[in-house]
Amino acid sequence: MTAVDSMIRNWVNQFHSPVANAFWEQITSMFNAQASVFWAFGVSLAAFIGHDWYFGLQITSTIFGGLILNHFVKIVVCRPRPVIRVLMHYSGYSFPSGHSSTAVLIMGSLILMVNHWLHSRHLKALLDTCLVLIIILVGFSRIFVGAHFPSDVLAGWSLGVFVLSGINLLAIKFDPSKVIHQQP
Repeated sequence: MTAVDSMIRNWVNQFHSPVANAFWEQITSMFNAQASVFWAFGVSLAAFIGHDWYFGLQITSTIFGGLILNHFVKIVVCRPRPVIRVLMHYSGYSFPSGHSSTAVLIMGSLILMVNHWLHSRHLKALLDTCLVLIIILVGFSRIFVGAHFPSDVLAGWSLGVFVLSGINLLAIKFDPSKVIHQQP
């Protein structure tokens, strides 16, 4: 744990109260294992149904590829979870935060879908802002409940952005609808 991790955790811990604890526990539960599976399949299915197979494949690859990569990074790094001032206890390794990366992967995929399907600039901005706010709230909740160090959350967000951006760039580069068919 770094000095910055410790400083941020100490600052966050001063806000614990029964109401705050209940609120942040609910936020963190939005992306627990069961909820994440629901989110992942729901968003992937919406991408396939709402557009085309290629966009659906892009969204599905983003979400599930990111989940798999996050799991492998946890195994390689093997960072233990915080043990002091823990509100919710979790097993497994801490780095990177799976809840935080999953929030970026799923909410980021929804942002891609919103921007792909909607035409209203104002509605896009409103929905994008709400989805980014969810990402931030989930990350903060992981620190608040004591499941992660702040650097775990930052790493989870970074991993999510890396996968989301990387697969989006690959999808743009290899988009079959942009292939020009030459006449014989």
